[in-house]
Amino acid sequence: MDYRQLQLFLAAAERLNLSHATEAMSIIQPGLSKSMHRLQRELGTKLYHRRGRGIELTEPGPALAHHVKEIEAQLAEALSERVSPAASSATPASARALPDSAGICQSWGGARNRLS
Repeated sequence: MDYRQLQLFLAAAERLNLSHATEAMSIIQPGLSKSMHRLQRELGTKLYHRRGRGIELTEPGPALAHHVKEIEAQLAEALSERVSPAASSATPASARALPDSAGICQSWGGARNRLS
């Protein structure tokens, strides 16, 4: 999985509508659908069902959305940190702020870890 897939999933999960997610993320519908299918295949679970004009999250959907929000918050924190040279030599900001993506992937059935 990659970071863009997670962002696209979160946009869909928050809006419960793939069309609204495509507009918010500036992507065309086939691109979003392909990304969602690939993410579900890599995780080995269905994250949503189509319902009329929207989607309904399956049981794992809200849990993954929660993890993605945490990743985004931690990434934003890491990018906004101002680390002094003395502090950065002791513990890199990325080591303090970024999540254990390998652990998250393993908790989702051993999905490939390729956050980029």
